[in-house]
Amino acid sequence: MRPLRPGHRELAATFIGWVMLLAGVSAQAPPQWPVVAPEAVGLDHVVLDAYHDAIARGDFGPVHSFLVIRHGRLAAEHYYQYFDADTLHIVYSVTKSVSSALVGMALDRGELDSLDTPLLPHFPEYAPVANPDPRKDAIILADVLAMRAGFDWNEFQYPYTDARNPYRQLMASPDWLEFILDRRMAYWPGTAFQYNSGCTILFSGLLLHATGRQAHELAAERLFAPLGITRWSWSLGAGGLTDTGGGLWLRPRDMAAFGQLYLRAGAWRGQQLVPASWIAESMIRRSTFADGSGYGYQWWLLPLEAGAAPGAGPDIWVAWGWGGQHIFVVPALDLVVVSTAGDYNGQYDGLVNHIQEFLAEVIRPPDGDLTGDGITDAQDLVVLAQVLAGNIGPEDPLCAWPPMGDLNGNSRLDVADATLLRQQLLVR
Repeated sequence: MRPLRPGHRELAATFIGWVMLLAGVSAQAPPQWPVVAPEAVGLDHVVLDAYHDAIARGDFGPVHSFLVIRHGRLAAEHYYQYFDADTLHIVYSVTKSVSSALVGMALDRGELDSLDTPLLPHFPEYAPVANPDPRKDAIILADVLAMRAGFDWNEFQYPYTDARNPYRQLMASPDWLEFILDRRMAYWPGTAFQYNSGCTILFSGLLLHATGRQAHELAAERLFAPLGITRWSWSLGAGGLTDTGGGLWLRPRDMAAFGQLYLRAGAWRGQQLVPASWIAESMIRRSTFADGSGYGYQWWLLPLEAGAAPGAGPDIWVAWGWGGQHIFVVPALDLVVVSTAGDYNGQYDGLVNHIQEFLAEVIRPPDGDLTGDGITDAQDLVVLAQVLAGNIGPEDPLCAWPPMGDLNGNSRLDVADATLLRQQLLVR
């Protein structure tokens, strides 16, 4: 069984007129990724090339971009059809993961109360809500983040073109927050997972009430500007509310920057943007499904090893949007993988599975090739000696970090690696 697919946004534009915010919000240059050969960061170029060829043939459906970043270096970047590095792409439910970051930042600033605070008091203007229920009074912010709020809501029961689909009803409603808060309850909060884009839309209202500013304005200031994201777009819905559930447009490299931010525990160029504690909290499994996948706070969690029992090993963190929009963050491999696509009919829903297989195949064991020229030779020993002498730092493009020269696997270059490399060269 494949992981549950994140919220589809099929034909949403027919239900409500969205205002598109095309923003240039920062004078900073966009993130500049050092470009290296795959082998320089421990990746197999043969696997990368084969994967690229398969995408180009259409084996995985209409993929629009595919990027691989390891150790903070861009090892692969491909675009397909008419897309390129500067094309803004709708990321759909990847938006949810970005919105979750905004919530974590607001909590850290004291603008929002704790995760245990009841939800309804944040929206006094909607009191009393329709369909009163003690279970509704018991909803806390943590339940909303984990999509365990308990509302009677099933986005997958009916097609998105069907008037019975709650997501279609939400998009068509004149007041998104009222529609969600008035919804009937089906479960006690915290007891059952139901994928609910409405839960994420509530973040927009929560942030607006807490800060007096729309979510996209907060993102521009607190996330995008520090990350160097100079071009983006975010859809607005009823009443001008930011569509925190799926309305964000980004370029693939900027998606990668957000993934790298999470990979580095919320730090970016010496600045702590997202609290490290929030990222750790977000990746705790709040729900686990039959296929071993799970869900945290607006992030999907997949076992690094396909078929592994939940909790048996490290997870892949996935920001997952309809149609093939993904940010894979793999802390155990110091890796970020980004894809954008247009598989809106779900014919190639196995793209995630293919990427999992790719991750298992592309990682090369350390072999001493510090320079990334594809061979291990005396030049690598020279580079290693320079690193040990302090003449070359880990930021130098000549030397990947953690490097392929870490032959003893202790996550640093040391004299033991030099000894092992000499032995390796003698054998050859």
